[in-house]
Amino acid sequence: MTDSGCEIEFIDDNTFTLTTTVDNDKKVKLRLDMRLMPGDDAKANPVGEARNDTNMEPFLPPPVGRISFSLNPFKMLSQLMGPALWNKIKGGICCACCIALCIVSLPMLLT
Repeated sequence: MTDSGCEIEFIDDNTFTLTTTVDNDKKVKLRLDMRLMPGDDAKANPVGEARNDTNMEPFLPPPVGRISFSLNPFKMLSQLMGPALWNKIKGGICCACCIALCIVSLPMLLT
């Protein structure tokens, strides 16, 4: 369905997407879920705001990928880079420690 540059696509009975253009070049796509229910049902089943205790219809999972502050520099570094790079850095630190341990123990082995 198209109306003045907006496209509406129905996903199911309650959900649809609205696609429109902003600034003549950026496409914006919104997914909306609208449900109508009688007032008595709404008063009997209150829904919490955002992620409060009565988080249902629809359930909002906790956010993922957010940075949490820590005084541990290794934890902060691991949050700032991807897991693959962080594993490579941990492996490099391990190798550097092993090499340093071998160099330090070398005089004891030679005597």
